[in-house]
Amino acid sequence: MSGLGMQVLSPELIALQGRLDKLARPNFVKLLTEIGGVVESQTRRRIKDEKTAPNGSAWAPWTDEYAKTRHANQSLLFASGDLEDSITFETVGFELYVGSNLAYARNQNEGTTVTQREYLGLSEANEREVVDVTEKFFNALVPS
Repeated sequence: MSGLGMQVLSPELIALQGRLDKLARPNFVKLLTEIGGVVESQTRRRIKDEKTAPNGSAWAPWTDEYAKTRHANQSLLFASGDLEDSITFETVGFELYVGSNLAYARNQNEGTTVTQREYLGLSEANEREVVDVTEKFFNALVPS
């Protein structure tokens, strides 16, 4: 094959090429990592302070019998802090997972063997925060 090639090394074109490269190959792992940190923080806050499901509904209170076994510094889903401390996120390819590896975590969130107190998920405010992070990420790629 024969042909002709030409390379232009204008500083302006090189700068534009750098911007095009960012658009063509954005670092989605960086974005997922930023979102993961935000959602992890949101989930920890829900467990420790908010005591509501992502849809805003309050968690079911303890039964009277169970409440008698609790101490003053313990609250729904927060006794020793183990559940809150176990919340982590992981990126696998272009997927983000947020959750806990504790044996009882799934049962608590889904209510399979205990009273459900859903803590995983996004509230409307959480969603807005994730959208803000995503918009900032893309605005950094293509400033307006």
